[in-house]
Amino acid sequence: MEQELEIQNLKCGGCATTISTELMKIEGISNVVVDENSSIVRFDSNSDSIPTAINRLKQLGYPVSDAENSILSKATSYVSCMRGRVG
Repeated sequence: MEQELEIQNLKCGGCATTISTELMKIEGISNVVVDENSSIVRFDSNSDSIPTAINRLKQLGYPVSDAENSILSKATSYVSCMRGRVG
């Protein structure tokens, strides 16, 4: 089933690379596509993996649009972005 999540703090291709790489590590998730312009992440998954994906995005600093976006989340997203750029 295709899922779509709007996320916060998505800035560039580095962010997109990190998000794609990390979500693909979750069992049950495939075909991850990150749209940098709309801050949307699309992927195929079973319903059991959605909470895991949301939690992983939050850990990376990219909380879903209706979640709290703390200073820590914003800082974490910069670190995740840099990992995506050099990785």
